[in-house]
Amino acid sequence: MAGRRLALTLIAVLAVASALYYFHPWKDFTSFNPFNLVDSFSKTYNPSSPAELSFKAEVPDIITAGETVKIPLTVSNSGKSTAENVEVIVESSVFQVESQSFNVKPGEVKQVSCRLSASDVKGGLYKASFRLKYYSGDLESFTPEAEEYIYVLPAVELCNVGWKADLFNPFGKSSISRGDSTAFHFRVKSSSETVIYEGITAEVFMKIKLEGLKISPSEVKIGSLGPKGTSEEYVVTITADNTVPPGQYPIEIQLYTADGKAITGAEASIKITVTP
Repeated sequence: MAGRRLALTLIAVLAVASALYYFHPWKDFTSFNPFNLVDSFSKTYNPSSPAELSFKAEVPDIITAGETVKIPLTVSNSGKSTAENVEVIVESSVFQVESQSFNVKPGEVKQVSCRLSASDVKGGLYKASFRLKYYSGDLESFTPEAEEYIYVLPAVELCNVGWKADLFNPFGKSSISRGDSTAFHFRVKSSSETVIYEGITAEVFMKIKLEGLKISPSEVKIGSLGPKGTSEEYVVTITADNTVPPGQYPIEIQLYTADGKAITGAEASIKITVTP
């Protein structure tokens, strides 16, 4: 019986060696050691000490609805077996993860990344539970969950920002003298396909606080904004009194959510020139 087992083992080893030579005839297999096959397998998977992964993900605090961002991860294997076919997964009704599978050797610390997408939902704070799925041999394993809370911003932006035309200024008036006034306009556009946005406001202010240059209104309440909708036109008046030093001054417009979060990418700047 022992002789038969030895014969079968030798046949299997010769079959492997023949296959290697057949598919890679240009390689030198004179140093091939059939017992290394068993040794390499034992290094990949140790039944008494499987892979044990932990990870840290750099998850953003804020993401815009419909946006996809790249998330870096640091993955560590403290086990004595290779973690194979590692995947990043997320449990959430709002977020989705896309990643390529990878392996992590025993004792290795690996830097990888995945792509996180937010669904087209209303703005607000949403939970996401991240973990890794991996294999040690045929054993499927999961890391403990890492819970994160991510704020989803409305998918809106400013558009049609410009100086308001009048009878004497068909292209608007970006320069005024002291004691004079002008006005500019803007609209708000939604890129959401399903959400009706409510409660958005626009703050209008100067980066450099300057007495004598007045903005009215400094806060604009944006009306209800439907899917793929564009708001009405809003008008802001700028008045310079006689104390304003001549110069050029930037005026900022920033959109905010109903609960006061600045909306990333929903800002604009316009410059007013004051002459003597």
